[in-house]
Amino acid sequence: MPQRPLVPFLVACLGIGSFSLMDAVMKGLVLRIDVYNALFWRSLAAIAILALPYLIWRRRRHPTRAALRIHARRALVLLPMGLSFFWALGRLPLAEAIALSFIAPVIALYLAALLLGETIGRSAILASVLGLIGVAVIVGGRVSGDYEAQALLGAGGAVFGLPVRL
Repeated sequence: MPQRPLVPFLVACLGIGSFSLMDAVMKGLVLRIDVYNALFWRSLAAIAILALPYLIWRRRRHPTRAALRIHARRALVLLPMGLSFFWALGRLPLAEAIALSFIAPVIALYLAALLLGETIGRSAILASVLGLIGVAVIVGGRVSGDYEAQALLGAGGAVFGLPVRL
C-alpha cells in the first residue's frame, strides 16, 4: 500500500488546531468567569455534546461499579491538573502556554516505555530532548531578567497540568 504522508499530517494539524482553539476559548472563559466555572462549563459541554450522544447512539449498558471507581480515581487525578493548566492559561500569553503544552507527548512517550515496556527509538529520544530544550528556553526566559510573578507561576501551573493533555 502506498504511503500517504499528507493525511497523517493534516490529521495532526487538525488536532493541534482544535486544541489551540479550545485553549483560546478556555483562556477567554478563565479571564471572564474564573477557572472553576470555566472548567465546569467545559465538562458539562463535553458531556452534552460528545459523551451523551455517543452513549445514546451505542445504547450500551450502564457502567459497572468497578468501571465507575476507575473513572472516579481518574477524575480525582485529572481535576487538579486541569485546574492547574487552565489557571495557567489565564496568566500566560496563549502562545507560550500552548508551546509549553507540547511536552505532553514527551511525557506520554516515556510513560509508555515505563508502564507498557515499549521500546523508544533513537529518533524519538532525540525529538523528545529537542522538545524539552525548547521548553527550557521558554521557562528560562521567564526566570531570567524581568518577569511577572504571575507569569512564572503560570508556567509552573502549565507544566504541572500537562498530563491532562495526554
